[in-house]
Amino acid sequence: MKVVDSITGKNDNASFYIEFGKNRTTSINQQVIDWLEEQSFKKKAPSSRFGTIEIKGDSEGIEWDLRFEHQIDRSLNFKSTPEKSLSDALLHVKRLPDLREYNNEPRNFSTADYIQIGISFKEKGWIGEGKFPKGVFMAPKTIYENTNNPKIIDIPAFKDTKKQAEAAFIAAREWAKFRTMTVACSDYIIEQLEQERKDLSERHKKIPFNGDELYNLKELRRSRIERTIPLMLELLPDTRIQTGTTSLKSYYEPGFLEAVVALEMEKATSAQFGKKSNYLPVILAKGSPIEIISNPKIKNGYDAIMSFVINSYGDFKDKKIKEIIEKELQKYFDIKIQNDRYNLKIGLHIPDAYKIRAQINEGSQETYLHKQIRSLVDVLTETCKMSRLWEEVQMPVLKAASEGMVKAGKEAYFGRLEQNLRCLGINPKN
Repeated sequence: MKVVDSITGKNDNASFYIEFGKNRTTSINQQVIDWLEEQSFKKKAPSSRFGTIEIKGDSEGIEWDLRFEHQIDRSLNFKSTPEKSLSDALLHVKRLPDLREYNNEPRNFSTADYIQIGISFKEKGWIGEGKFPKGVFMAPKTIYENTNNPKIIDIPAFKDTKKQAEAAFIAAREWAKFRTMTVACSDYIIEQLEQERKDLSERHKKIPFNGDELYNLKELRRSRIERTIPLMLELLPDTRIQTGTTSLKSYYEPGFLEAVVALEMEKATSAQFGKKSNYLPVILAKGSPIEIISNPKIKNGYDAIMSFVINSYGDFKDKKIKEIIEKELQKYFDIKIQNDRYNLKIGLHIPDAYKIRAQINEGSQETYLHKQIRSLVDVLTETCKMSRLWEEVQMPVLKAASEGMVKAGKEAYFGRLEQNLRCLGINPKN
C-alpha cells in the first residue's frame, strides 16, 4: 500500500497519524476481502482494496484520503457513457453509515474511486502533539419551540476525536463494500445500454436519420443512461447491515432485478435531455434497497419487494379525488399517495424472484417483472391522464355548468320579486 504524507508544515509526530491510518486501512482491506469471499459476485468483483492512503493535516484537523487500487474507467470523461454515469451516480448515492451519534461527526466524502475521511478539534496545534484530543466544547443546537422561528443555542458537548476517527474508518469500510458490489454487479445494465447504442447505430446505417433526429436520439440516450444507473444503485441491497430483509444475502446476486426496474421505468420517465414524442407520467423515480425474502422450502429460493417513490405528473391535491384514486389503484398494486400531491409510493412484490433473475440472466425481456413494470406504467399513464383531463377539461365544464345553474336560479328566484310586490298592491312607477 502506497502512503503519502501531505501534512502541512514540519511535524515530528506526523508518523502517529500515518501509522494509525495505515493500520486501519490494512484492517479494512482484509475485512472487505473476507466479506467478499461470502458473496455471490466474488468472481466478478474487481480489487476492493484501498491501494493508496494520503494523510493531510493542518493546525486544526487531520484527513485521510483512501484511493482504491481498481479505478473505474473514465477515459471518455466528457461523453455520456454507462461507465461515466456509474462513476457520477456513486458520487451522489447515500450509502454511508449514519455518524450523527458522534458530536461534530467525522467528515466524509465518497466517490467512485476514493473516500476522504477526517476529524477536527477547535484546540489549535494538537496535531503537532501526535494525539487524539477529547474534551467538552460548546456546540450549536437548534431548538424548535416555534417552528416559524427556531432558535440556535450553544450547549456543552463531549468530543472524542479518536472515536470519531474510528467511526470514519468504519464508514470507509462500508463504502468499500457498497462500491465493490456496485462495480461487480453493473455488467448487465451496462451491456443492455451498450446493446441499445449498437441497435441505434444499425438503424442509422439502414435508414439514416437527419441531423435533428440524430441529435435528439443521442440526447435521449444520454438521458436514459443518466436516469437508469442512479435508480439501479438506489435499489441495490443495503451492505451496511447484516440482518433484515434489505441486507445483502450471500445467495443473492444483485444487478438483474434492479436493472430491469430501472430500464423499464425510464421508458415512462420524461427526458432530462432530448424530447420524447409520447405522453409520459413520471417526472422522476427514486428507489430504496431491495427486500429479499428467503423461501425456507427452496434452497436459495426467495421472493423480493422493490420499493420506490415516483414523482408523477398527476395532481392529487383534492382530498376526495386522492382517496378515490388510491382506493382504485390499490386493487392492482401496493400504491400510496404521499402527502405531497404528486408523489406515489410503490411496493412491487415479486414472487419466485430467484427464477426471474435466472430468466433475465438468460436474456429474457418478457419476465413477470418486465410485465409488472409495464402494467404499472400503463396504470400511472391512465391515472395521470385522467387527473390532467379532470383539471383541464372536466372541472372547467362542471364549474361553467354550475355557474350557469346558479345564474339561472338567481334570475328565477329574484325574478319573482315583481309578482310578490304586486301582490302587496305595489305597482311599477310607470
